[in-house]
Amino acid sequence: MARFRADVEGCGCLRCQGVGLAVRRRSLPAVFRWSARLPIERPSIAVAFLAVGLGQAALLATPGVGVPLAAVVGVLGAAVGRGYVGILGRAALGGHRLSPSAALRRLARRLPAFLAAGVLAGGALGAFVWLVTAWLAGPVRTGLGSLGAAPLAGEVVVLVGLAAGTVYLVTKLWFLPEACFVGGYGPIAALRVSWHVASLRRAKVLALVGGFGLLLGLGVLFDARVAAPDSPVVLSLTVRETTVVLRSFGLSAASGARFAFDVLLATGYSGVFVHHYVGSVLER
Repeated sequence: MARFRADVEGCGCLRCQGVGLAVRRRSLPAVFRWSARLPIERPSIAVAFLAVGLGQAALLATPGVGVPLAAVVGVLGAAVGRGYVGILGRAALGGHRLSPSAALRRLARRLPAFLAAGVLAGGALGAFVWLVTAWLAGPVRTGLGSLGAAPLAGEVVVLVGLAAGTVYLVTKLWFLPEACFVGGYGPIAALRVSWHVASLRRAKVLALVGGFGLLLGLGVLFDARVAAPDSPVVLSLTVRETTVVLRSFGLSAASGARFAFDVLLATGYSGVFVHHYVGSVLER
Protein backbone atom coordinates (compact mmCIF):
# COMPACT_ATOMS: atom_id res chain seq x y z
CA MET A 1 0.00 0.00 0.00
CA ALA A 2 1.40 3.38 -0.99
CA ARG A 3 1.58 5.76 1.92
CA PHE A 4 3.51 8.70 3.27
CA ARG A 5 6.15 7.26 5.62
CA ALA A 6 6.06 10.19 8.02
CA ASP A 7 2.33 9.67 8.62
CA VAL A 8 2.38 5.99 9.51
CA GLU A 9 4.62 3.71 11.53
CA GLY A 10 4.94 0.04 10.68
CA CYS A 11 2.14 -1.46 8.60
CA GLY A 12 0.15 1.04 6.58
CA CYS A 13 -3.11 -0.90 6.38
CA LEU A 14 -6.22 0.77 7.74
CA ARG A 15 -6.69 -1.76 10.52
CA CYS A 16 -3.14 -1.39 11.84
CA GLN A 17 -3.45 2.37 11.66
CA GLY A 18 -6.68 2.26 13.66
CA VAL A 19 -8.65 3.94 10.87
CA GLY A 20 -11.79 1.96 10.13
CA LEU A 21 -13.28 1.55 6.69
CA ALA A 22 -16.20 3.67 7.85
CA VAL A 23 -13.84 6.65 7.93
CA ARG A 24 -12.85 6.11 4.30
CA ARG A 25 -16.44 5.54 3.20
CA ARG A 26 -18.03 8.53 4.91
CA SER A 27 -20.04 10.78 2.67
CA LEU A 28 -19.31 14.49 2.68
CA PRO A 29 -22.37 15.31 4.86
CA ALA A 30 -21.24 12.62 7.32
CA VAL A 31 -17.75 14.16 7.41
CA PHE A 32 -19.26 17.53 8.26
CA ARG A 33 -21.31 15.95 11.06
CA TRP A 34 -18.17 14.30 12.45
CA SER A 35 -16.30 17.59 12.25
CA ALA A 36 -19.12 19.42 14.04
CA ARG A 37 -19.06 16.90 16.88
CA LEU A 38 -15.28 17.05 17.31
CA PRO A 39 -15.11 20.43 19.16
CA ILE A 40 -18.02 19.33 21.34
CA GLU A 41 -16.14 16.19 22.37
CA ARG A 42 -12.84 18.17 22.64
CA PRO A 43 -13.79 21.55 24.16
CA SER A 44 -10.14 22.68 24.13
CA ILE A 45 -10.54 23.24 20.36
CA ALA A 46 -13.00 26.09 20.88
CA VAL A 47 -10.81 27.45 23.68
CA ALA A 48 -7.79 27.50 21.34
CA PHE A 49 -9.60 29.50 18.63
CA LEU A 50 -11.11 31.84 21.21
CA ALA A 51 -7.61 32.53 22.52
CA VAL A 52 -6.43 33.37 19.00
CA GLY A 53 -9.31 35.76 18.41
CA LEU A 54 -8.95 37.46 21.77
CA GLY A 55 -5.21 37.88 21.18
CA GLN A 56 -5.88 39.51 17.84
CA ALA A 57 -8.50 41.80 19.41
CA ALA A 58 -6.07 42.76 22.16
CA LEU A 59 -3.47 43.77 19.57
CA LEU A 60 -6.01 45.91 17.73
CA ALA A 61 -6.91 47.65 20.99
CA THR A 62 -3.28 48.30 21.96
CA PRO A 63 -2.02 51.79 21.05
CA GLY A 64 0.98 51.78 18.76
CA VAL A 65 0.42 48.26 17.47
CA GLY A 66 -0.04 48.19 13.72
CA VAL A 67 -3.09 46.63 12.16
CA PRO A 68 -0.95 44.47 9.81
CA LEU A 69 0.60 42.80 12.87
CA ALA A 70 -2.87 41.89 14.09
CA ALA A 71 -3.61 40.47 10.65
CA VAL A 72 -0.48 38.32 10.75
CA VAL A 73 -1.34 37.07 14.25
CA GLY A 74 -4.88 36.29 13.13
CA VAL A 75 -3.82 34.33 10.05
CA LEU A 76 -1.01 32.50 11.83
CA GLY A 77 -3.19 31.76 14.84
CA ALA A 78 -6.00 30.38 12.70
CA ALA A 79 -3.56 28.12 10.83
CA VAL A 80 -1.90 26.87 14.03
CA GLY A 81 -5.35 26.33 15.52
CA ARG A 82 -6.16 24.20 12.52
CA GLY A 83 -3.01 22.20 13.24
CA TYR A 84 -4.20 21.67 16.83
CA VAL A 85 -7.52 20.39 15.50
CA GLY A 86 -5.60 18.16 13.11
CA ILE A 87 -3.58 16.54 15.88
CA LEU A 88 -6.66 15.86 18.01
CA GLY A 89 -8.72 14.84 14.98
CA ARG A 90 -6.10 12.36 13.72
CA ALA A 91 -6.11 10.70 17.12
CA ALA A 92 -9.92 10.60 17.14
CA LEU A 93 -10.04 9.00 13.69
CA GLY A 94 -7.71 6.29 14.98
CA GLY A 95 -9.90 5.66 18.02
CA HIS A 96 -7.55 7.41 20.45
CA ARG A 97 -7.86 10.44 22.66
CA LEU A 98 -4.97 12.84 23.20
CA SER A 99 -4.91 15.18 26.16
CA PRO A 100 -4.71 18.91 25.38
CA SER A 101 -1.25 19.08 26.95
CA ALA A 102 0.06 16.22 24.79
CA ALA A 103 -1.44 17.82 21.69
CA LEU A 104 0.14 21.18 22.54
CA ARG A 105 3.56 19.59 23.02
CA ARG A 106 3.30 17.97 19.61
CA LEU A 107 2.11 21.25 18.15
CA ALA A 108 5.09 23.12 19.61
CA ARG A 109 7.59 20.59 18.25
CA ARG A 110 6.21 20.90 14.73
CA LEU A 111 5.60 24.65 14.72
CA PRO A 112 9.04 25.65 13.32
CA ALA A 113 8.57 23.41 10.29
CA PHE A 114 5.15 24.94 9.64
CA LEU A 115 6.49 28.48 9.92
CA ALA A 116 9.25 27.70 7.42
CA ALA A 117 6.76 26.04 5.07
CA GLY A 118 4.50 29.08 5.36
CA VAL A 119 7.37 31.37 4.37
CA LEU A 120 8.13 29.20 1.34
CA ALA A 121 4.45 29.11 0.34
CA GLY A 122 4.07 32.86 0.78
CA GLY A 123 7.20 33.41 -1.26
CA ALA A 124 5.86 31.22 -4.05
CA LEU A 125 2.56 33.11 -4.12
CA GLY A 126 4.35 36.46 -4.05
CA ALA A 127 6.66 35.39 -6.87
CA PHE A 128 3.69 34.34 -8.97
CA VAL A 129 1.89 37.66 -8.45
CA TRP A 130 5.10 39.56 -9.27
CA LEU A 131 5.70 37.47 -12.39
CA VAL A 132 2.19 38.13 -13.72
CA THR A 133 2.02 41.84 -12.89
CA ALA A 134 5.60 42.82 -13.70
CA TRP A 135 6.50 40.54 -16.61
CA LEU A 136 3.43 39.05 -18.26
CA ALA A 137 0.85 41.83 -17.97
CA GLY A 138 2.58 44.15 -20.46
CA PRO A 139 3.06 41.58 -23.26
CA VAL A 140 -0.51 40.35 -22.82
CA ARG A 141 -1.93 43.86 -23.17
CA THR A 142 0.34 44.59 -26.14
CA GLY A 143 -0.61 41.36 -27.86
CA LEU A 144 -4.33 41.91 -27.39
CA GLY A 145 -3.97 45.52 -28.50
CA SER A 146 -2.27 44.44 -31.71
CA LEU A 147 -5.26 42.20 -32.39
CA GLY A 148 -7.59 45.16 -32.06
CA ALA A 149 -8.93 44.34 -28.59
CA ALA A 150 -10.03 47.14 -26.30
CA PRO A 151 -7.58 48.13 -23.50
CA LEU A 152 -10.07 46.88 -20.92
CA ALA A 153 -9.83 43.39 -22.42
CA GLY A 154 -6.14 43.23 -21.51
CA GLU A 155 -6.88 44.23 -17.90
CA VAL A 156 -9.60 41.60 -17.65
CA VAL A 157 -7.35 38.85 -19.03
CA VAL A 158 -4.54 39.74 -16.60
CA LEU A 159 -6.86 39.88 -13.58
CA VAL A 160 -8.59 36.62 -14.50
CA GLY A 161 -5.25 34.90 -15.03
CA LEU A 162 -3.92 36.27 -11.75
CA ALA A 163 -7.02 35.15 -9.85
CA ALA A 164 -7.06 31.70 -11.45
CA GLY A 165 -3.38 31.08 -10.80
CA THR A 166 -3.65 32.27 -7.20
CA VAL A 167 -6.65 30.05 -6.51
CA TYR A 168 -4.82 27.09 -8.06
CA LEU A 169 -1.72 27.59 -5.91
CA VAL A 170 -3.70 28.22 -2.73
CA THR A 171 -5.71 25.04 -3.32
CA LYS A 172 -2.56 22.99 -3.85
CA LEU A 173 -0.96 24.39 -0.70
CA TRP A 174 -4.11 24.24 1.39
CA PHE A 175 -3.11 21.16 3.39
CA LEU A 176 0.18 22.58 4.71
CA PRO A 177 -1.09 22.71 8.34
CA GLU A 178 -2.07 19.04 8.21
CA ALA A 179 1.16 18.00 6.47
CA CYS A 180 3.27 19.77 9.11
CA PHE A 181 1.29 19.23 12.30
CA VAL A 182 -0.38 15.88 11.57
CA GLY A 183 2.16 14.28 9.26
CA GLY A 184 5.21 15.79 10.94
CA TYR A 185 6.91 16.73 7.65
CA GLY A 186 9.67 19.25 7.16
CA PRO A 187 9.02 22.45 5.21
CA ILE A 188 9.89 21.26 1.69
CA ALA A 189 8.36 17.81 2.11
CA ALA A 190 5.17 19.41 3.48
CA LEU A 191 4.79 21.43 0.28
CA ARG A 192 5.11 18.25 -1.76
CA VAL A 193 2.65 16.33 0.40
CA SER A 194 0.08 19.13 0.39
CA TRP A 195 0.33 19.30 -3.39
CA HIS A 196 -0.20 15.53 -3.65
CA VAL A 197 -3.13 15.43 -1.22
CA ALA A 198 -4.85 18.26 -3.06
CA SER A 199 -4.42 16.32 -6.31
CA LEU A 200 -6.36 13.32 -4.99
CA ARG A 201 -10.12 13.48 -5.51
CA ARG A 202 -9.84 16.94 -7.04
CA ALA A 203 -13.58 17.55 -7.22
CA LYS A 204 -13.94 16.94 -3.49
CA VAL A 205 -10.98 19.17 -2.65
CA LEU A 206 -12.35 21.98 -4.79
CA ALA A 207 -15.73 21.61 -3.11
CA LEU A 208 -14.16 21.76 0.36
CA VAL A 209 -11.90 24.72 -0.33
CA GLY A 210 -14.55 26.50 -2.38
CA GLY A 211 -17.13 26.08 0.37
CA PHE A 212 -14.71 27.44 2.93
CA GLY A 213 -13.90 30.42 0.71
CA LEU A 214 -17.59 31.09 0.18
CA LEU A 215 -18.21 31.12 3.91
CA LEU A 216 -15.29 33.51 4.41
CA GLY A 217 -16.76 35.74 1.72
CA LEU A 218 -20.11 35.71 3.50
CA GLY A 219 -18.26 36.72 6.65
CA VAL A 220 -16.74 39.73 4.90
CA LEU A 221 -20.19 40.69 3.62
CA PHE A 222 -21.46 40.21 7.16
CA ASP A 223 -18.83 42.67 8.34
CA ALA A 224 -19.98 45.25 5.84
CA ARG A 225 -23.55 44.94 7.10
CA VAL A 226 -23.15 44.82 10.87
CA ALA A 227 -19.70 46.24 11.72
CA ALA A 228 -19.28 49.83 12.78
CA PRO A 229 -18.06 52.13 9.98
CA ASP A 230 -14.94 52.94 11.96
CA SER A 231 -14.06 49.33 12.71
CA PRO A 232 -10.44 48.59 11.81
CA VAL A 233 -9.61 47.49 8.31
CA VAL A 234 -7.17 44.67 8.91
CA LEU A 235 -5.95 44.22 5.39
CA SER A 236 -6.39 45.77 1.96
CA LEU A 237 -4.98 44.33 -1.25
CA THR A 238 -4.32 46.48 -4.31
CA VAL A 239 -3.66 44.95 -7.72
CA ARG A 240 -2.85 47.76 -10.15
CA GLU A 241 -5.86 50.08 -9.87
CA THR A 242 -8.20 47.65 -8.11
CA THR A 243 -8.29 47.67 -4.31
CA VAL A 244 -9.98 44.90 -2.33
CA VAL A 245 -10.56 45.81 1.32
CA LEU A 246 -10.91 43.05 3.88
CA ARG A 247 -12.29 44.15 7.22
CA SER A 248 -10.85 41.10 8.89
CA PHE A 249 -8.27 38.43 8.20
CA GLY A 250 -7.99 35.45 10.47
CA LEU A 251 -10.60 35.75 13.22
CA SER A 252 -12.55 38.97 12.94
CA ALA A 253 -12.68 41.46 15.78
CA ALA A 254 -14.97 43.84 13.88
CA SER A 255 -18.05 42.76 15.83
CA GLY A 256 -19.05 40.21 18.41
CA ALA A 257 -21.39 38.47 15.98
CA ARG A 258 -18.69 38.19 13.31
CA PHE A 259 -16.18 36.94 15.85
CA ALA A 260 -18.59 34.18 16.92
CA PHE A 261 -19.20 33.34 13.26
CA ASP A 262 -15.46 33.00 12.57
CA VAL A 263 -14.85 30.83 15.63
CA LEU A 264 -17.71 28.51 14.69
CA LEU A 265 -16.43 28.33 11.11
CA ALA A 266 -12.85 27.59 12.18
CA THR A 267 -13.77 24.95 14.75
CA GLY A 268 -16.31 23.23 12.54
CA TYR A 269 -14.42 23.25 9.24
CA SER A 270 -10.93 22.37 10.45
CA GLY A 271 -12.01 18.81 11.19
CA VAL A 272 -13.19 18.42 7.61
CA PHE A 273 -9.70 19.09 6.30
CA VAL A 274 -7.96 16.68 8.66
CA HIS A 275 -10.52 14.00 7.78
CA HIS A 276 -9.74 14.42 4.09
CA TYR A 277 -6.00 14.47 4.78
CA VAL A 278 -6.04 11.23 6.79
CA GLY A 279 -8.14 9.49 4.15
CA SER A 280 -5.84 10.69 1.39
CA VAL A 281 -2.50 9.64 2.92
CA LEU A 282 -3.83 6.12 3.44
CA GLU A 283 -5.25 5.78 -0.09
CA ARG A 284 -3.96 3.04 -2.33
